[in-house]
Amino acid sequence: MNLVLQGRALPHAELKRIVQMVSGGGITALGPGAVRISGAEESPLVATYCEENELDFAWVPATRLLSNLRLLAMDMDSTLVTIESIDEMGGLLGIKDRIAAIPRCAAASRCSRGSKSPPWSASVRSGCSSRRAPRR
Repeated sequence: MNLVLQGRALPHAELKRIVQMVSGGGITALGPGAVRISGAEESPLVATYCEENELDFAWVPATRLLSNLRLLAMDMDSTLVTIESIDEMGGLLGIKDRIAAIPRCAAASRCSRGSKSPPWSASVRSGCSSRRAPRR
């Protein structure tokens, strides 16, 4: 199992403590403020430690590789970032109003999970099918 930590940059002594906590092997830097500890054993101490130190963590099976990833679903709007990023991406395609209408529709309970095609899907697809966002 791999333990992935993300947040602030961790000093070496602190990383050593976490490796000992999870009987882990190697440490791989994934970027500023993100590391992977390989060969880790799951421990409930990690959740407590990360909460106290304002770190995000995930237990990731060693066999799960990004190269095998085929679908990524994210909730980005005002959850991980402070802007309505999906709306802004729609703006690059010239369909910001249609994209922004989706959560309003859902909030008004007009979008049904059980229906084959939600009422807004055709209008959004028609605006996305042949257009690309401009490069910067």
